[in-house]
Amino acid sequence: MKKISTSIIILTKNRAQLLEKNLSSLTRQIIKPTEIIIIDNNSTDKTSKVIKKYQRLLPIKYFKNSGSGYSKLYNFGIQKASSNLICFLDDDCAAEKTWLREILKVYTKNKQSVIQGQTYSLPKNNLYAQIMNDHYQNWLKSNLINSQELKFLDNKNAAIPKEILIKYGSFSEKQGIGSEDLELSIRLKKNGVKIIFAPKAIAWHHERDNFCAFVQQHWRIARSEASLDQNIDKNERIGIFPPKKTWLNVKSFVKRLVQLFKEGNLKQAIKAVAIYPVLFVTRIAGYLLKIFKVKQLPEAV
Repeated sequence: MKKISTSIIILTKNRAQLLEKNLSSLTRQIIKPTEIIIIDNNSTDKTSKVIKKYQRLLPIKYFKNSGSGYSKLYNFGIQKASSNLICFLDDDCAAEKTWLREILKVYTKNKQSVIQGQTYSLPKNNLYAQIMNDHYQNWLKSNLINSQELKFLDNKNAAIPKEILIKYGSFSEKQGIGSEDLELSIRLKKNGVKIIFAPKAIAWHHERDNFCAFVQQHWRIARSEASLDQNIDKNERIGIFPPKKTWLNVKSFVKRLVQLFKEGNLKQAIKAVAIYPVLFVTRIAGYLLKIFKVKQLPEAV
């Protein structure tokens, strides 16, 4: 495979333990990245110590940035990147050792396209993570245009050629609270740029593993999607419950309940029955309150 320069952009804030797992996974990559750009949004934990430790093992460029909003931080990282291919990996993700190799395999055949990796949830035995894993896989299924092409990208595990970002613009800073990747997807698709699914480019995402963090995460997602719908054309809007994804989520809920009952795990089954109505209400409330510009809970980091 011809050498292709790669920059991995990682945003982080006060997640030193998860960042260490992320960087440890990058030390094991079969194909090494050209550079790793870490944007630290004013961490007050041991983040800087973790980064200094891994600077001896990886080609890390470390920047502190006090900006607010994911888009501004991502765009700052893109400005600092020097490679042909810009890869994105969340600080709470750990990549399989073949992750970058698989991205590059797909990229070499689709050099004018965005590459979307596959992401699974951790911890595996946690009900909140299992629900998020179901939701993520349903998101992928609902956004497949064909066997290989997606409608949207998810920048927790993706790669975009830098020339595409230069030509069509990077992340919209109107989307400061999230869904900046969805807005970019819409803009790129309008310009004929394909988003190609790379199912073997696998990363493991550490989910919120308790009730409060889980609800807060869905609150933020709902508000970010409402913000997106306010900033895009009417025919592109996602809405509170996209029909195909919602139906897949209902099926996943039933399937998980049946599985829990078959396993004799009555406690977890009752817990799941309680979680889903809360999730339903949270998504509606978060979306509508953002639409009507009502200030509520602080945005989750």
